[in-house]
Amino acid sequence: MFVVDERRMAGERGGGRTRDEYAAGVTTAGDPFAAFVPRVAAHWSEDAEPWRVVDGSLVFSDVSGFTALSERLAKRGKLGAEQMTDLLDAVFERLLAEAIDLGGDLLAFGGDALCLLFDGPDHSVRAAAAAAALQRALRARTPAHAAVGGISLGMSIGCHQGPVHLMRVGSSYRQLLAIGPTVSTTLSFEGAADRGEVLVSSALARDLPDGSVGPLDREGHLLLHAPTPAALTVVVGEAEPVDPRLIAPRIRPQLREGAPAEHRPATVAFVKAEGTDELIATMGLESVHAELDALVSAMQDIADRYEVCMLDPDVYPDAIKFLVAAGVPTATADDADRMLEAAREMVAVDTRLVLRAGVNRGRVFAGPVGGPTRRSYTVIGDTVNLAARLMAHAPPRTVLAPETLLDRTRTQFARTPLEPFLVKGKTEPIRAAVVGDPGAGSHWDHSGRGPLIGRDDEHRVLMDAWTAAQQHRGAVIELVGEPGIGKSRLLAELVSHTDDGPAFVAEGGVYAAASPYRALIPGLCQIVGIELDAPELEQGRGLARFIADRAPQLEPWLPLIAIAFGIELPATAETRDLAPEFRRARLAELFVEFLAAVRPGRALMIIEDSHWLDEPSQEL
Repeated sequence: MFVVDERRMAGERGGGRTRDEYAAGVTTAGDPFAAFVPRVAAHWSEDAEPWRVVDGSLVFSDVSGFTALSERLAKRGKLGAEQMTDLLDAVFERLLAEAIDLGGDLLAFGGDALCLLFDGPDHSVRAAAAAAALQRALRARTPAHAAVGGISLGMSIGCHQGPVHLMRVGSSYRQLLAIGPTVSTTLSFEGAADRGEVLVSSALARDLPDGSVGPLDREGHLLLHAPTPAALTVVVGEAEPVDPRLIAPRIRPQLREGAPAEHRPATVAFVKAEGTDELIATMGLESVHAELDALVSAMQDIADRYEVCMLDPDVYPDAIKFLVAAGVPTATADDADRMLEAAREMVAVDTRLVLRAGVNRGRVFAGPVGGPTRRSYTVIGDTVNLAARLMAHAPPRTVLAPETLLDRTRTQFARTPLEPFLVKGKTEPIRAAVVGDPGAGSHWDHSGRGPLIGRDDEHRVLMDAWTAAQQHRGAVIELVGEPGIGKSRLLAELVSHTDDGPAFVAEGGVYAAASPYRALIPGLCQIVGIELDAPELEQGRGLARFIADRAPQLEPWLPLIAIAFGIELPATAETRDLAPEFRRARLAELFVEFLAAVRPGRALMIIEDSHWLDEPSQEL
């Protein structure tokens, strides 16, 4: 059953439904996803064209002050997270309620920024009225304000009207993109507005009543008085359940369970795709959609493979800004390594758009925020802001990360440092580097760090096994423990008693699990003296010379051995005649013969993070 509810849109609450009653009418009772999807996306039929142009007005507001507050409350632990949640919900519930009452639809929630669409009759007046209402709502105090002490929140707002281009894209789930010149212009007006101001475009100002705006100022007009919109007809009643495919898969369990927001460590990346306005100007909408759908689908596939979470995209001038997080909503092994590898692959996706990314790691506030009718899962904090600043400084098709982050990753990434630069909100220059290929060497340090204290039993087991190796009695020892418990230090003590260090080191990790033998390649190339970034032809010649010198009996099988090095060589008669079902078993035998030739007698091999080895590497 549907009913029609007509209310005055000048902030009058009397005579109609309460806001809670209205919320109950436009959402499905018990649907955990309903509040997390824009109205335009929720009602977008799968049978309809996946692109559309809406004639409407946009309001973009940016709230300042939440980042500093989040950093302060993070020190209070769980209590601080609860206080931050209460305040965010209190503030954004008021803001979103004002916008929804005026027919607004939240297209994008950028942590502490809102992009609202108003379409239909009188959309310009309703957008301006909403902008004024947002400023009033932000100034209203709530009990949550008192709980967190003295804070200073402010907001700048930009408004513009025109054609808004909307795209529904993605393969593993559907994401809504708002792009085009109208979006870019709206954001430019917000950027020009000062704290506490609403700056509207001349195009929107022409539709407002006389006296609503001031004279031309910064290519726009300051909103002086909130206009009073005409009555708005709102249809309320039962709504269809929201399609789960409109929600990022990794946050669905948290939304179903109603998991609270929290302060937690995470690695955050922003990936920017620039040039959307030109795409719209030079290509048909069908072609624009095909380009963006291919890009987002590829990024989603990469995110799924590295087990990182793509959150809702944000608006950006002449671009799309994608927020990707590792460690949010749940932690995984090697969050930073995963994110850096995923970001590197994302900026390498084949597209007409210019891609660049910034990655940072630290504590963030993560979780759902908003009101009962509209919420968003987001991350907020200084860590997030710096990732965005790094994105802006990254050269095209590259990933930029702080050197302090790269120093702490398990994977050793090649890096190209940039000149230190200043960013907004930081007093000291940022030292960052362009992230290169992984596996350029091992971070595993076998140098001792002072005397080993304790671990006598474990040390004895390792030394007994090393002694037994002299009598050709080998052993496999699995060393398991929580991070920081001293596994590497214990290994360093063992290595200090060997003749000349480990014969071979392999390091697993999400990057290694992505392709066959990738965990072994850096260690094998180091043994042979092959440069990892050398051309494949040069690598093949180096391997051939090494085999001829150290293990000539293996020369007929050189093409098969080369597979473990990631090198493709022409087949020999022996490899050509080998049946496919026996290739893996024969390679395993050859691998043992190769290592025996390299290090005859006893030898120590170390495999880091063996649970993250790819299957062929595990077999070898």
